[in-house]
Amino acid sequence: MHFRFYPLRFEFRAEESLFFPPGKAANILRGALGVVFRKIACAPYCDNARTCAIRESCPYARVFEPTAAGAGPSGLADWPRPFVFRARHLDGRTVQPGESFSFDLHVFSLDQNVLANFVLTFARLASEGLGPGRGKAELRRVMSGGQLLHEGQS
Repeated sequence: MHFRFYPLRFEFRAEESLFFPPGKAANILRGALGVVFRKIACAPYCDNARTCAIRESCPYARVFEPTAAGAGPSGLADWPRPFVFRARHLDGRTVQPGESFSFDLHVFSLDQNVLANFVLTFARLASEGLGPGRGKAELRRVMSGGQLLHEGQS
């Protein structure tokens, strides 16, 4: 048996100052991911991913709000999200304009569309602003296992 996942590294360049409060970098990234991913992936008429008629095919619902098909063991009424942030090094850090920063995202889905949605989401998120002050950044590139998956326009 093989356990496979995509280890992604998102690399950015700050265009404005960005602050990641102590102990909150992964939470900020996860929350921002949910907001922007929903805007990108959900049908405009969807007001609740849990009750959406197309939730089985909706990338947002499958990745960000996965639910169990039936009753499960205690604590697993909802499936875990198939991704984990590795961003502790950003906790308490202020990134100044022109500085580079990165974080890792481990994606436990082999669906290539999921990867494309994450890249689109973080590119848009960076341009809209990130963190408490909504500082803007540029997504420079996305790497996976030493392979270039995406390179931004510089």
